[in-house]
Amino acid sequence: MTRSGSCYRRDPSVEDSTNSSPAQAAKAETFRRSIHKKRTPESRSQERDSWKVVPRYHSPERSRPRDESGYPLSKAIEKAKLPPNFRMPQCDLYDRTGDPGEHVYQFQTNMLLLQVSDAVMCRAFPTTLRKAAHAWFKSLQPRSIYSFGQLSDLFQKHFVSSRSRRKNSTSLLNIVQEKNESLACFIGRFNAATLEIDNSDESVKYTAFIRGLRPTSKFAFSVNKSPLGNMKALLEKANKYIQAEEYLETHRGRRGEGKEEQKKRSRELTPP
Repeated sequence: MTRSGSCYRRDPSVEDSTNSSPAQAAKAETFRRSIHKKRTPESRSQERDSWKVVPRYHSPERSRPRDESGYPLSKAIEKAKLPPNFRMPQCDLYDRTGDPGEHVYQFQTNMLLLQVSDAVMCRAFPTTLRKAAHAWFKSLQPRSIYSFGQLSDLFQKHFVSSRSRRKNSTSLLNIVQEKNESLACFIGRFNAATLEIDNSDESVKYTAFIRGLRPTSKFAFSVNKSPLGNMKALLEKANKYIQAEEYLETHRGRRGEGKEEQKKRSRELTPP
C-alpha cells in the first residue's frame, strides 16, 4: 500500500488476504515480512516511544505532600491532650524587644510548676508571643516542630540580636554609696548589679564592695580596719550594722516626738 497526496492507493502486488487465494495470501505475508526486516532497532524503539503516553507535568512543590493548615507544630504535638483543668499561667508577652533567653526561662519556670508534658509546652509557648515574635512563629515550616527544645532553640537564635549584653565583674567598681544613702540601699543596688553578671569573680566583688562604701561611714572604717576576706562574712557584718542603723533611727524618732510633746505641754502651762 502506498500513499499519494492525501489518499491511499492499494499496492497491486498485494491484496487483502481475506479475499484472495492461498497463493495471494502467502505473497502478501512475504511482503509484510520483508518490510518488517528492513526496520532497524533504532526505528522500532522510536516508534514504540512515539506511542507512549506522556505523563502530566508536576512541579516539585505540587508533587510534595502538603499540609494545607500550615501550622508549625507537628500533628502529634497538636493532638496532645491538655491536663484536666489546665489553666495557662500568667506570663509576660514577648514582642522581640526583650531578652529571648529570659522569656524562655520564665516560661519554663511557670510550666514546670504545672508538671506538663513537652508537647503541652509547645502548644502553650505561641500564646506568649505577640507582634513580630508571633509573626516569626507563623513563618516556620508547616509541621516542622517536634519538641520544645527545638522550638526554644530556633526562637533564641532568631532573636539573638535582642539579647541583653551581660556585664563583667569590673563593672561593679563603678557602684558607690551616695552621700545620704543608707547601707541597706547601697547593698540592694550592689546585689542587683551582681545579678547582671555571669560567673562573677568573688574577689572582684569583695574589692568593689569595699571601694564603693562611703569613706566617712563607720562601717567602711570597721571593714578596712579588720578585713573579713569574703563576701559572706562582709554581708553578715553589714546586716548587723543595718539593724543598728534602724534602731538608732527609731530611737531618734521617738526622742523627737518626746521633745515635741514637752514643748506643747510647756506652752499650754505657760500663762498668756
